[in-house]
Amino acid sequence: MAAAVKDKKQSGLSKPLSLKKSKKSAPVKRTLNLMVRENTNPKPSRWIPGVLVVLILAALFGKFAVMDRFDRLNEAEAELAGLKAQVDSMRQATADYDQVRDDYNKYNFNGYDRTIVDRLDVLELLKREVYPVCRVGSLSIAGKTVSMTLSGLTLDQVSELIASLKADPLVDKVNVSTTGLSAESETGTANMTLTLVDATTLGGEEQ
Repeated sequence: MAAAVKDKKQSGLSKPLSLKKSKKSAPVKRTLNLMVRENTNPKPSRWIPGVLVVLILAALFGKFAVMDRFDRLNEAEAELAGLKAQVDSMRQATADYDQVRDDYNKYNFNGYDRTIVDRLDVLELLKREVYPVCRVGSLSIAGKTVSMTLSGLTLDQVSELIASLKADPLVDKVNVSTTGLSAESETGTANMTLTLVDATTLGGEEQ
């Protein structure tokens, strides 16, 4: 018994020892996990740029789609206000047109009523025949009628004036009423009315 144990010990000690490390194989994963865990808390660095892009696009849309239209509307309103101001200015400038036309018609009716003698010709007649021989206190020209109040002349001078006026081609009739005049006195007055001819009867000269 003791000999057998001894033999086993000797046989175990006599077995050569190996100093080489044993090679162990690395674990190999033979299955694939397709389940992905969802991240419910994304980092701000991921969604902030997207929000900024949306805000920029909204601002650009607001500018081009809304603000530009407001700008064009304001420009149109300003242009309309300018045109209205011009129209008002023109109306104000021509507000007295009727009065100016009436004043002009007192001296020249050509182009309005061609039967009326040119007022400049009438004034030239008075300057030539009336003013040198008397004083004219009042003068009115309306249509074909010339009304005057004369002083500083005698009855004889009134008769001579009537004759010279009737001889003028512009005059059709002469009517006179006197107050305080005599053959020798010049203290009275004479109210004289001239009826002018139809200007169309004067030929090309008055046309």
